[in-house]
Amino acid sequence: MTASDIDLRKATIAVYDSILSVVHDKEIQNVFRPFSKMIPSILSATVPATVRKKREKQFSVRRLKNDVPQNDWCLYHKIHECLAISCTFEGLRDKNISDIQRKLATEIYDAVNCQV
Repeated sequence: MTASDIDLRKATIAVYDSILSVVHDKEIQNVFRPFSKMIPSILSATVPATVRKKREKQFSVRRLKNDVPQNDWCLYHKIHECLAISCTFEGLRDKNISDIQRKLATEIYDAVNCQV
């Protein structure tokens, strides 16, 4: 599962991948290259010059490899939710994944009023 976080101010696209061994870095660059060129063009065409300086320089694409949970779809999905609302996920490490999984499972059970 791959997702991206686009930072308009820094002109970057951060790519998150939950299974690094499946897709190579070069392929990620190739997939995101059209977006890295298209986003600044759209911004220049739609955002007034008084709000944003017009520039056509393509966004940089970087694939994050550290601190991205691997092979855990549920936790990975939670990270995407955090990114969508601009919350960081600092402190999220492989060594504490089990505790976080347990906490998420508890929240799910509580939400549906399950008895264990």
